[in-house]
Amino acid sequence: MTTLLQWLMVLLILAVHVPASHANPMQRHGPVAIGMLALLWAPTGDMLGLRDGLVALGYQPDVDMALGVRFAAGRTDQLEPILRQLLSHGAHILYVSDWNVLQAARRVTIQTPIVFSAWYPPTPDEMALGDNVTGVTHAFPDVNPQALERFRALIPTLQRVLAPYDANASYLAEPLQALQREAARLGIRLDARAVHTQAEAKQAIMLTPKAEIDGILPIGGSLNIAGYALQASLQRHIPTLFAWSWMAEYGGLASYGPSWYDLGSQAARLVDQIIKGSEPKTLPLETSRKMHFVINLRTAQKLGVTIPPALLSQADEIIR
Repeated sequence: MTTLLQWLMVLLILAVHVPASHANPMQRHGPVAIGMLALLWAPTGDMLGLRDGLVALGYQPDVDMALGVRFAAGRTDQLEPILRQLLSHGAHILYVSDWNVLQAARRVTIQTPIVFSAWYPPTPDEMALGDNVTGVTHAFPDVNPQALERFRALIPTLQRVLAPYDANASYLAEPLQALQREAARLGIRLDARAVHTQAEAKQAIMLTPKAEIDGILPIGGSLNIAGYALQASLQRHIPTLFAWSWMAEYGGLASYGPSWYDLGSQAARLVDQIIKGSEPKTLPLETSRKMHFVINLRTAQKLGVTIPPALLSQADEIIR
């Protein structure tokens, strides 16, 4: 059985045409195969952005390039086996979502080009990515200072905001300072509360008296801060603004955070350059600043919050 037939059997194939002017050594022996892997259970926004980004660059649906989409269904122990499978079936480029998948890819290959999208920028320890790696991170991973202005627009009476954050996430130091400055400008009393464990996060969010806060602005890291904030939003009826759009879909009042779709769309340009012959080590890491604003009108109604039409017009997505 040919490599191409094996690839078609193993992967969910999305075909993309490569114009003749894009021809390069990767295409001399058939389709350029891009193996895509996420830790989750379904296509992520950045995967969709990557596909659409390639189309926007002039790649049309055909059989000259194959996007093979795989998911680890939350199992980190399956990342490396899946990546090895993608490579064994002919992947010329690997595209991975977020750092945990990237680290697995780096352990599997030091030769195949790897392009990644990640929520937050690399730490000093992560900066040495390897000559075969490039990608896109976001400028405001867990908190954009402008989120407070959006929150005030949602809740005009907003005065006191609880902002629990992961004390172990060192990359949050600078964004938190910017958030404090924005709070002072808006006249908002920001309770930026450091939590070190899941228990501390739950206690801060679920046990802080409701009379002491007008809203919650959860700031992530590796702790389940967003999960407890969603629980508080649903059970304690406290307005909450998330950085993650799926939290608004699950019942949060709104979200204002990085656009995963744009991360993938921007990464498509890096993939395009690699297809044309560039080496990943010559392509510096890029930064996305695109934000995604979601409002859940069902939750707003439950909370008794009236969303001004002008604010609705600013939303990228409205859940009715």
